[in-house]
Amino acid sequence: MTGKNIFLFGKRALICLLAGTAAGILLLLAVYLLPTAPMTRHVQRSEEITFEGAETFTDAIILESAIDNSPGKSIYERAMMIYRPDVEEENWDPEGTLQAIREGMELSEMYSREYARYWHGYLVLVKPLLLIFTANQLVAFLAAVQIILLLGMAAAAKRVGQWKPFLAVFAGWLFMKPLCMASSITMSLCWIITLTGVLYMMLQAERIQNQADCDILFLVTGMVTSYMDLLTYPVVTLGFLLGTLFLLRETEHGIRESLWLAVRSCLSWGIGYIGLWGMKWLVADLTLHRGTIKDALWTVIGRTEAIGGRPRFNGAGYAITLNFREYESPVYAVAAIFLLLAVILGAGLAVKRAGAEKTGQKLLPFLVVFVLPFGWILVAQNHSALHAGFTFRILAVAVSALVGMGLQEMALIREKKKK
Repeated sequence: MTGKNIFLFGKRALICLLAGTAAGILLLLAVYLLPTAPMTRHVQRSEEITFEGAETFTDAIILESAIDNSPGKSIYERAMMIYRPDVEEENWDPEGTLQAIREGMELSEMYSREYARYWHGYLVLVKPLLLIFTANQLVAFLAAVQIILLLGMAAAAKRVGQWKPFLAVFAGWLFMKPLCMASSITMSLCWIITLTGVLYMMLQAERIQNQADCDILFLVTGMVTSYMDLLTYPVVTLGFLLGTLFLLRETEHGIRESLWLAVRSCLSWGIGYIGLWGMKWLVADLTLHRGTIKDALWTVIGRTEAIGGRPRFNGAGYAITLNFREYESPVYAVAAIFLLLAVILGAGLAVKRAGAEKTGQKLLPFLVVFVLPFGWILVAQNHSALHAGFTFRILAVAVSALVGMGLQEMALIREKKKK
């Protein structure tokens, strides 16, 4: 990348971040103008979700944030600080609070908490939908959106004659406990972002051949993830799109260029993700002076340290083990081992048939995709250990990468046979 290209990308990235910040604030202000009384009634009519593995703790936070009315505070303050009621003064009890709301307890009788570290952009979606849906119906609606997007990907694959991205994404999805995701608001958000991004790439395959368009796509995906997500399994929105990029990219690159493309896409996503998150802290601190930056930075330090006083690499291994343990059924382990062995065997055949250089061009970028979840756990190991119950889904990126490698190997072997 030349100095001129870096300058142009930096300029476009800054414009996107500033525009995204303004749009994000305006959207939150708009939904905070909506009446909370009908939302509260719909939450009160909702039944507790008892599906095993459902993320009821964070879903409760989302619903309570959506119906909070915080009297005496301006719309802007509510949109930036994100208040929610809690029956406990000292300790968080979102699930107990939600049950108390269902039983008719008034919000005015509860304590008020603020949660300003995140954008809470999910409220742009959840608040309007709670005007017409109960929480259970909202979950069902989000599950239907996931199914529609998957079917849309299948239709797009058939239309353009390119099934590789769909197969790689579908295989990874099977390692994310789909039924649990479909029973949770929280677990739906990053997956809907991912499916939307992949579907766009499939329908706009020609555009992603242009590097500038590709950079902005990853930048915007990182921004949307930061805006909508409560730090569940965000790297999935990067990993699946990156794998799709290498399955759809038609231009032949050398190994060096291919690896640089992978790194560049990761950097674009990271700038969008971290940049927009930082903009929330900055704007909140400059306008409301509530110590949002200090609170956020201390949280980042805590979430990235090793858990239990372990050395960093030892802690990463422990966190990875905890995430692996979420796959209780041995079917997952057998399938993963079989897939890994098949890819290793396929790599040998591809090298023999197509040569080491061409095989490396096609396969090595997928190694970057494969290591993404493990790199994430290394950096955010405290969070990944404490919340392994939903962070384990990032391991699906590694599965999808292996499937992508296998599909590329099959293409190389078939191509050589034709010759």
